[in-house]
Amino acid sequence: MTGDPEIRRWHKLLNGTAEQRRTFSQEFFRRDIRQVAFQKLEQAATPDLAFSIWRDALGVAEKYNVPGRFTSLLGFEWTSAPGGSNLHRVVVFRDNAELVGRVLPLSSRGNAVVDELWDYLEQYEKDSGGRALAIPHNGNLSNGLMFPVAERYGEDQVDSDYAARRIRWEPVVEVTQIKGDGEAHPLLSPDDDFADYETWDAGNFEGAPKTDAMLPFEYARPALKNGLALQRRLGVNPYAFGMMHTPPWRRSRRTTFSASTAAWNPGLSAGSTWWDRPASGRSRAGSRPPQATRQCGQGKIPARPCGTLSSGGKFTPQRGRA
Repeated sequence: MTGDPEIRRWHKLLNGTAEQRRTFSQEFFRRDIRQVAFQKLEQAATPDLAFSIWRDALGVAEKYNVPGRFTSLLGFEWTSAPGGSNLHRVVVFRDNAELVGRVLPLSSRGNAVVDELWDYLEQYEKDSGGRALAIPHNGNLSNGLMFPVAERYGEDQVDSDYAARRIRWEPVVEVTQIKGDGEAHPLLSPDDDFADYETWDAGNFEGAPKTDAMLPFEYARPALKNGLALQRRLGVNPYAFGMMHTPPWRRSRRTTFSASTAAWNPGLSAGSTWWDRPASGRSRAGSRPPQATRQCGQGKIPARPCGTLSSGGKFTPQRGRA
């Protein structure tokens, strides 16, 4: 793989000084550079190499998995983004590395439709006997594609099959993280003073402008209402999901913004980083109690903690669920 001079250069930047890593981040924020890189890596990679890298990553997660103290979850990010409109899902497996290591993460290259991800999850469970789910996030950057009610990305319609498969594989939505809040918008909830919390609504990843007509199909709160209407029409509610939040992004990585990105994100300038964008970071993903494990609860990710939390902060696990 390192026979390609461009790949060698990227490898040197990624593993070099802080300044070199900033250069790498600046280059890879450009979609055209990423597409070239993905194409080169696909051409150079072999199944054996892909499995080796994947299993190494799983091994690290297993090494630090200490149920009762720190529970690591195995998974990957599925990053479909047609035209820069975010349709990302975080895929989480409920299983250990022995099962998860039998499959490779699913690529979203070519901006795959979500049906392909659901097919992958269904096949994984059928072949392994394991469990998995997908967590959509940052609908606020989807330019109206995240929670469709009629036509959806891929030129298909929202029908009963779509509704049933969506709630089957996506029972929870990540509504707040450093790329903005995806729960509520002040134009959709004008009487809610908190609806303007961490609003980031200028456009999608590539700066395609957003219109007010897109907003009801981006945010979780209107999706809950639209889901009720879809249930009356289709007999299935695709948006009867729970919600989760995350802390300030992945602290192991800093991404530097380009001038074009700064132009559609108020408060940013060229050369600034994710950390320069105001964000409170008060919310938390994985806020399940420390007694929880990958197997905690009967569902995929419980809607409630596996026990009770007193007003004083003491957690009492339910019998049989610690």
